[in-house]
Amino acid sequence: MPHVDAAARKAYQVRYHHSTTRLHVTETAEPRIERLTAVLGRVGISRSTLYARIAAGLFPPPIQLGSPRIIGWLAADVTAAINDMVRASRPEETGAP
Repeated sequence: MPHVDAAARKAYQVRYHHSTTRLHVTETAEPRIERLTAVLGRVGISRSTLYARIAAGLFPPPIQLGSPRIIGWLAADVTAAINDMVRASRPEETGAP
């Protein structure tokens, strides 16, 4: 494991995937909310595909930010969903069937 000083340890949770040497860093300091445009840009899929994945339980649902028309996603949830998509698309690297 790389050296992580105390300040960085507070800001980030560092975890390794058991079968790879890739480092996954998940933000834990302050929750950050991303709006739809930012989520679509990070994930690289269309809006309709995003909502289909939410309906299928493959992507976290949005949270309401006041009125029902204002929604967003926790950045940590989006990061976790992206990591899940990577693991699902590369079963030979992750040990998944």
